[in-house]
Amino acid sequence: MQLVSFSKFSLAIICLSSIAFSTHSQETSASDSLKPILGSLQSYRASFVQLIQDAEGETLQQSEGLMSLKKPNMLRWEVSLPDASLFVADGLVIYNLDPFVEQVTLLDQADIVNNNPLMLLISDDTEAWDKVDISYENGEYWLKSNDENANISLLKLRFVEGVLQSLHSVDRQQQSNIIEFSSIQHNLNIADSAFRVDIPESYIVDDQRKSAAQP
Repeated sequence: MQLVSFSKFSLAIICLSSIAFSTHSQETSASDSLKPILGSLQSYRASFVQLIQDAEGETLQQSEGLMSLKKPNMLRWEVSLPDASLFVADGLVIYNLDPFVEQVTLLDQADIVNNNPLMLLISDDTEAWDKVDISYENGEYWLKSNDENANISLLKLRFVEGVLQSLHSVDRQQQSNIIEFSSIQHNLNIADSAFRVDIPESYIVDDQRKSAAQP
């Protein structure tokens, strides 16, 4: 996936406007009902249509592709339209491949996903629940980050019979990221190899991991 797109999905799904969330007791109830839904999610694959919109609702970008995720902490985001790109998280490293410029950027996954409510989808880390407030509004679960510096401040998830159908997030710039899924496969067998990346020899490697900065 293009960096700007996944930046709206993982590097930055987020922003808090003055939204009235539920009372503490309602948040506890919403959390209790969401936990088993996410707890039962072990893997997921679906086609997606993604819209990036500004604060006024004007569409800035539209893309289509295929997403796969698998616990723990593995995600593959492959854009086919309008331009091919690939974003892979293998549990340790983020790979962002841009075929147009033949470049791949490597990042430490822990730095990217820290304090990100999206990680509840693919993480079994119980501490992640302490970083968000959860409410249930208009048929959606709303996950609000407790970290004012988090990239993703608000994430909305819609499920049908326990299966994720759509994801809507808002970032610090109050841009919305709206993702609708189709052709959904829930808890299928996905090999770990689907989250490995073979970097073509012709690609420039921009290694921004902390280990790359060590002498």
